[in-house]
Amino acid sequence: MDKALEIFASRFTPPVVDAGGVGRSAICIPSLTGSADAFLATTLATRHALVLAITPGIPDAERLADDLRLLTAKLPHRILELPPMLADDRSALGLRLKTIAAIRAWELNPYPCVVVASFPALATPIPKNPVSGLEIMMKGEQLSSFTFTSFCSRLAELGYRRVPQVTDVGEYSVRGGIVDAWGPGEEFPVRAEFFGDDLESLRTFNPATQTSIEQIDKVEVVPTREGMSDEGRGMRMTLLDLLPKDTVILALEHNSYSLSSLIPHPSSLIPHPPSLIPHPSSLVP
Repeated sequence: MDKALEIFASRFTPPVVDAGGVGRSAICIPSLTGSADAFLATTLATRHALVLAITPGIPDAERLADDLRLLTAKLPHRILELPPMLADDRSALGLRLKTIAAIRAWELNPYPCVVVASFPALATPIPKNPVSGLEIMMKGEQLSSFTFTSFCSRLAELGYRRVPQVTDVGEYSVRGGIVDAWGPGEEFPVRAEFFGDDLESLRTFNPATQTSIEQIDKVEVVPTREGMSDEGRGMRMTLLDLLPKDTVILALEHNSYSLSSLIPHPSSLIPHPPSLIPHPSSLVP
């Protein structure tokens, strides 16, 4: 697969086009077949580090993200997804929060990365001042940053609802020195066991049987909402406002949506003919 990507990159040289004078390069593709879009996004990430791949719809974004994960399984690339924020969809909320946090931290330690977002997801605003999550670690200096009491208080601040027993996402419970919490986007809830203010163990558990699944070294407890409830006008922005200026925008099937609502001067974006892009099936490692 590495050889195929090398051949693909040697046959494709993307144009450097200024996206509306904001220092970003952009490539507009009317149509691609098969996994050519995944090969293209991976190649761009290899060369330019951070790529935003825009698809016309949600199923297209999910399919592209799956293809990218298969393609980059043995590469240092990271694939991030930004789903639209649908009502009461806590899994989507968790994924959005993790992606937004990863993008905010990307410039501190750049790496090859593709952010996949559908046009509807880009239309969903994100908060300028998001609620910060909490990372719990079994080892390291993080242990001294919170106590049993402050951890419970922080869960309430993050929007978790206290219940006698955790059975759903967004809930937490306290029994003696045991704190259970189920964060958005997580398959299983986590159980933190304290002895006084010291964290003794951290593990996931089955909410149906309340039995432990496996020991873990750390967990990121994300908020149950994107931003503060009292956010006023002007306190929200789009993903494009958050991305670093040297991000490469890959607009796939751009004829299916309006670029003018995403980029200040879409006329400055030159469509790249798909006929000039090699198809992965023609690549022989």
